[in-house]
Amino acid sequence: MKLVLLIIQPAITCLLLYLKEGLAQQEKIIGGSSCKGIKHEFTVYIPIPFNDMDNGDNGPGRRLNDQNDPNDLVDMYLQICPFGGTLISDRWVLSSAICHLKPKFAIVGMSTSNANAYIKDHPESKIPVEKCINHEKASTSSSGEPIADYSIAVLKLSKAVSEGGTVSFVKLPTSKFSGEIHKSCPHGVIMGWGPISATGMFEKPRMTNSTNPDFPKPSPTMNCATVDVKPISECDGSLAKDRVMCTTSTAGKSASIFGDTGCPLMCNDVQVGIIVRMVMPGTPGTLYTRVDYYLDWINEHAFAEQHPANLIIVLVIISVHIVLHLVM
Repeated sequence: MKLVLLIIQPAITCLLLYLKEGLAQQEKIIGGSSCKGIKHEFTVYIPIPFNDMDNGDNGPGRRLNDQNDPNDLVDMYLQICPFGGTLISDRWVLSSAICHLKPKFAIVGMSTSNANAYIKDHPESKIPVEKCINHEKASTSSSGEPIADYSIAVLKLSKAVSEGGTVSFVKLPTSKFSGEIHKSCPHGVIMGWGPISATGMFEKPRMTNSTNPDFPKPSPTMNCATVDVKPISECDGSLAKDRVMCTTSTAGKSASIFGDTGCPLMCNDVQVGIIVRMVMPGTPGTLYTRVDYYLDWINEHAFAEQHPANLIIVLVIISVHIVLHLVM
């Protein structure tokens, strides 16, 4: 059963199949605009391709099989679901728990360029994913939707990237926030490649690009929007406030949607959240993984591996001190 849920989750996450009405006429990025003047060069574009986003009897969607050439994605742009992430070092990307989708590569340095054109003109920016590590407690609901709690992953790139130009490393919190996070960070900025309009997103029939040409497509360029950080009780009071955070749209016009999952929530140029549950009918806001809660986990699975030589040096120094103490 768990395997089945993991298989069907991508399409559910990407298209929110057969949801009730509620956002069809809202401007809701959704509601995003240019990221000019906003730090964003740490964002990473992670395309997950699909052959068929079918709502019929064949199930909610089928992922491309392993024989598909990732290079074909340029010609399949309208058939992918873009996820996002952030560069936390020269080899590691931080995202939501997407490893069961088997991301094959990540695109760095795209900034606000057109995704289709950038991939064609800068093939070197497309870096294979060597390893993807979901949090050990990451899971899905009985309907296959991602559960916000513990939705975090780190992806290791096959080669190192350097800062400069349109590439930078994101700043993470240095420690856990004290008190309620919405008081320390009342407003934040989200960014991603989700549609900038929700019109037609929750309408039948068959909400796919091939069968419903009016279905909103992922934005070819990254957009940014300002959101209000709220107490977790305003989104889902059953979730732990130290692990999950909540935002609502500023002036009711902006929110995250499919294509933004895994992208950052920034506060004062520091990444405080990872987009997990997008806005949808019947939900009051967007849910995020709180980055500050997982600093130890990130260090254990990414940074510790990045600097094994340092660890060896520390162990050698400790061993020398022990030997000297015994001798003396």
